[in-house]
Amino acid sequence: MVDDATHDAIADLMGKGFAGTIVLTTDDVHKAYRVMGERGVEFVDPPTAVPYASFRDPSGNNVRLTQLNTEFFG
Repeated sequence: MVDDATHDAIADLMGKGFAGTIVLTTDDVHKAYRVMGERGVEFVDPPTAVPYASFRDPSGNNVRLTQLNTEFFG
């Protein structure tokens, strides 16, 4: 989707923790939270009534793990 120079610039910024927020989806945020925690992921916050949890990757990028509300998005 981008040229080589842009790709390299993006990779450099992400490596410095400058990606902003990355959002990942899952079918079961509570299970993913438990499994990822068991594997050493240090979450910023646990999932709550709002079905998402956040963590930082090794470069410092904020990543959000979320479960889509099928009632809303069906």
